[in-house]
Amino acid sequence: MSLPATEDHQDATAMTSKDIINRLSDLSREEGLFTKQIDGIFFWKLVIFDLHRTLLKQYNFIEESVGVSRPSKFSRLGSLVKNHYRHSTFRRKEPVATLILESSRKVRSNGTYYDPYTWHHHGLFGDNYELIDQGFRGYHYEKPDKNRTYAEEIYYDSLYPRYLKLFKSSFSKTDLEYVNFLESRINEDFGTKVDLAGLIQAQLRRFKCQYVKYGKLFSLKRPEKLYLVCSYGKEGIIHAAREKGITVHEFQHGIMSSYHPGYSFPTGMQIPYFPDKLLLFGEYWAESTNLPVDPGNIQFIGFPDLDQKLNQLSATRKNNKKVVFISQWTVSSFIFEKSLETAKANPDYAILLRLHPAETHGSIQVYTRSITESGVDNLTIRDGNNSIHEDLSDASFAVGICSTGIFEALAFKCTVILLDGSGIENMEYLIESSYVHKVSASAIIDFKSLPALRRMERSYIFKEYTPCSKG
Repeated sequence: MSLPATEDHQDATAMTSKDIINRLSDLSREEGLFTKQIDGIFFWKLVIFDLHRTLLKQYNFIEESVGVSRPSKFSRLGSLVKNHYRHSTFRRKEPVATLILESSRKVRSNGTYYDPYTWHHHGLFGDNYELIDQGFRGYHYEKPDKNRTYAEEIYYDSLYPRYLKLFKSSFSKTDLEYVNFLESRINEDFGTKVDLAGLIQAQLRRFKCQYVKYGKLFSLKRPEKLYLVCSYGKEGIIHAAREKGITVHEFQHGIMSSYHPGYSFPTGMQIPYFPDKLLLFGEYWAESTNLPVDPGNIQFIGFPDLDQKLNQLSATRKNNKKVVFISQWTVSSFIFEKSLETAKANPDYAILLRLHPAETHGSIQVYTRSITESGVDNLTIRDGNNSIHEDLSDASFAVGICSTGIFEALAFKCTVILLDGSGIENMEYLIESSYVHKVSASAIIDFKSLPALRRMERSYIFKEYTPCSKG
């Protein structure tokens, strides 16, 4: 790679989360970064999501994620060995027509855990398919059966990082010079201290690991189609599938927008390691996002899990004084503080803090202790493993920033209040269309004085369920 001329850089003192993603997009386009390779790999597609998150952390726009403790990892070694030798996907050598990589996060409804994004589509795959259960933080919520196996040896959270180190990636002198230039430009533009070389090295190792392991799996199973949930972070898997002539389909699992580095890319650019076909909730998501796929390869299938819950809970009566705060792990402390503040200011309202699945049991303990110490008795907490739909069905208000739960709250006809925080740019359509209220991060919410809003056309966001085609 040759070094381009150094350009003038913008002032980084008044940065917003929207500015960060816009500047990254500008940098991608100016440098043609999605076309550049290191060690034969298009590195920018691999690194941009983590780089975006790193920049947000350095600006304190988002919080650090809570990892799994060492004792918890050690306690899972027994299940790792058992699942590897008894239920590993590599133990079944029969070819299958279709492989499905489920979402690692399951929801619980009526005592049963399931993947809400793929479960309703199992019947479309016939009998010749295999579900690969990646587990969540070392746990599997569903038992293996004739169609379900485990991906233990690929994803186990205590050994996977060490395994990655076996896949070395070395920079050539030219590559290193370019990476150093790019790192200097980013840090000058953003006023940060980002170790870009380290991020790239880690992602190249992860890519190679996925490519090797899944390449072997695809050679063993010989599928024609691969379905997955959340394609970013799985670039090595997609590359291995493409080399085997396997068509890659992605089920939508959350928010997409022009500000999402996993889905929105500069117009007219060829983006590597992206799925062949997308299965989306509704037309809104395609029209609001610069997706790098031909419109003919996008199918709008709705969100059958939401449809089912809307039908099941249609008779539920609204509680005019119930408020659901929808948390996100990236801003969990902020959302908790706002829920506690709101409970104090509105003692006659029932406030429910709905946690994100990535928030740990430790978070619940910390928040519960703070609630007790505050003396409020109208704020309760629910973990993110339960389906959010039951919580929204009888609520009159929902508060959050930018989660998919906000759109689901609108489907359940909740009055939505958005807090002006990191990620609010993803909700521009809702704000500009007057479907939601937007308040400052420091505002005390007065639910009694909120003005009327327009009603959202649900079918534009969540189309009525249409089975995905078998093509």
